[in-house]
Amino acid sequence: MKREKSEALTEEVYSKAVRYEWRRVVKDPFHRLELETTLHFLKKRLPKKGLILDAGGGPGRYAIELGKKGYHVVLLDITTENLAFAKRQIRKEGLSK
Repeated sequence: MKREKSEALTEEVYSKAVRYEWRRVVKDPFHRLELETTLHFLKKRLPKKGLILDAGGGPGRYAIELGKKGYHVVLLDITTENLAFAKRQIRKEGLSK
C-alpha cells in the first residue's frame, strides 16, 4: 500500500520528538495542567475497570497513568520509536506482564 506524504511526515516528526513528548506534559505546572485535566475527565467518563485503547498514545504517558489505575491498556502509535520508548517506560513502572 502506498503511503501518503502526510503520513510519512507525521511519522518522521513524531519519531524525532519521543523524549520531548514524554516530558512535555510534566515539564512545568502549566503543562502538567493538561495531564491532570485529561486524567480528571477520563476518571469521570471511564468505567471503574476495563480495557482501554490509547490510540495515538505516543510515548505512553497516559497509557502508563491508566495502567497504574488498574486498567488494561493497549497502546497504538504510528511510530516504532514511540512504542519502543513506551515499552521501556512501562517496564520501569512494573506494569508489563
